Amino acid sequence: MRRSHPAVVDCLVHYLVLHHISQVPRSPLLIMLKNGKFTDKTDLVYFGNLKHKSGTVNHMGDNLTGAGEGDDEQIVIDLSRVPAEYDKIVIVVNIYQAVKRKQHFGMIQNAFIRLVDARNNKEMCKYNLTENYSGMTAMIFGEIYRYNGEWKFNAVGNGTTDPGLGELCQRFV
Repeated sequence: MRRSHPAVVDCLVHYLVLHHISQVPRSPLLIMLKNGKFTDKTDLVYFGNLKHKSGTVNHMGDNLTGAGEGDDEQIVIDLSRVPAEYDKIVIVVNIYQAVKRKQHFGMIQNAFIRLVDARNNKEMCKYNLTENYSGMTAMIFGEIYRYNGEWKFNAVGNGTTDPGLGELCQRFV
């Protein structure tokens, strides 16, 4: 599914990610951009930095096994409180140490990533990682960006073979 430019809620967005049934370690992350650029490693929210310094983005923890009901990992974004200097938030998912472990999304059963409006639990966008991103080690899911004072969402769905967080972040420098 691919949707571009719908208005995003002005209050709270729940970014729910990666339901899966395997033990391939993968992680959602958010890259906060100023003037469209990644400038500071503290603007990266992932399993190693669970909360953005502004307090507006929170990674709810890393589920390494996929056990349990519902979405395995979540990142919550309070868009109403994101500081004005941030004009874009890039949503990415990658497989931890994919090259070293010789793993890709095609090896994860029932893996998907989705964006959900927490106010009404409505799914705004979803990608099936298992079927559509086999051979890929990372995926740029989408971008939440400010346009005329309003938050918008652009679905990207770009699979990559970037080996780690550093390479993914370099795309936005």
